[in-house]
Amino acid sequence: MVYRIDVTRAEKEQELHNLLHSGVVREKTQLYSLLAYLGTKAIEAPEDAVKEYTIGVSALGKPADYDPRIDPTVRVEVAKLRKKLDEYYHNGGAGHPAKMTIPKGGYMPVFEASPAAPPVLRRPGRIGWWVLGAILVAAAILPWLVLTRNSPRMPPELKTFWAPHLSGGAPTLLAYGVPLFMRTGQSFYRNTRVNRPEDMYGSEEARKVLDVLKPQQIRPVYHFTGVGEAEALFHLTRLLAANGAVLTVERSNLVGWEDLKGKNAIFLGGRKFNPQIPNLPHAPAFEASEHQIANLKPNSGEPAGYPTVNLAPDSEAVERHALISVYPGFTPGTRILALECSSTDGALAAAEFLTRPDMVAHLIAHGLPLKPERGVFRAFQVVIGARFNKGVVVNLFYRTHRVLS
Repeated sequence: MVYRIDVTRAEKEQELHNLLHSGVVREKTQLYSLLAYLGTKAIEAPEDAVKEYTIGVSALGKPADYDPRIDPTVRVEVAKLRKKLDEYYHNGGAGHPAKMTIPKGGYMPVFEASPAAPPVLRRPGRIGWWVLGAILVAAAILPWLVLTRNSPRMPPELKTFWAPHLSGGAPTLLAYGVPLFMRTGQSFYRNTRVNRPEDMYGSEEARKVLDVLKPQQIRPVYHFTGVGEAEALFHLTRLLAANGAVLTVERSNLVGWEDLKGKNAIFLGGRKFNPQIPNLPHAPAFEASEHQIANLKPNSGEPAGYPTVNLAPDSEAVERHALISVYPGFTPGTRILALECSSTDGALAAAEFLTRPDMVAHLIAHGLPLKPERGVFRAFQVVIGARFNKGVVVNLFYRTHRVLS
């Protein structure tokens, strides 16, 4: 393959223009501002070092007292932009004369020339065909050998459940819940019942705390997530990425309805973190509420809810419940999966349940509609239980389910 070394200024400017207007990032977002700022810097002054503080203030609108040691927004947003650029150049932007990438470990993008057309090969002689054939066979099976060596074969139970997300299917958006913190100076305040800034003063408890603090400047921040959501992300991405899924990971507060078109989606965390869930067009049978999974429409003999239970006095052993909900996606052949709970470890329990073949076997045994009908998935909900000791899942079990449509 032949590579060009030079990239003209005109090609750099054209490629930045392409990126800003191609939909690789949405307009009027932090990522759009970041792309425009860093792309321009890479054209105008590629040799100059760009500092995290300068990016935060100039590109992301941070205040003058912004401290990168405390606020990791720039690092998080640059990592997301780097990933979106990589995805873009593996798909629609693969044939561009130049491409813009952000090397790991830095913030300044670089422009690289794309490879030119390969040279014409002379027809090999008789021995040459054998050599060429051996090379082609080796090239064909080597990736397969590497993948099968490093990635265990997915058990049939898991393949049945996760088939829509695997190779050949639509990409999957993984959205994880992020709690709202109110920052004043070097202090942070969190009210577990509130996750929108506009609701903060609607809470009497939160209003009293803020009135006592009397902050001159208070800012909402979504820079943290729970341990359960972090571990759930690990379980899901390890399983899906090893089996050919195309994944995008995003904080739930940044996900809009447009992001769900043409994709599967997995939401991790409670409804207060994922406001899209209550607005899905299906009346739920169960709902994750404080300290329990509420049974909104109990059948005969069913309890009104599945609560958190302390298994022994003064013990860290506890039994919690989580809710797994499946809804049809916005595009035929896609679906929306919500792992709801009233606690961070509930998200972990739901993710572990769906990545274990012995647990998913319960869903198959109960005849849940795991395959689409005429391209559309049917909605259903499953209540699962988990026993924890010191935050570690020691037992998982199926409770009940309801098909919604």
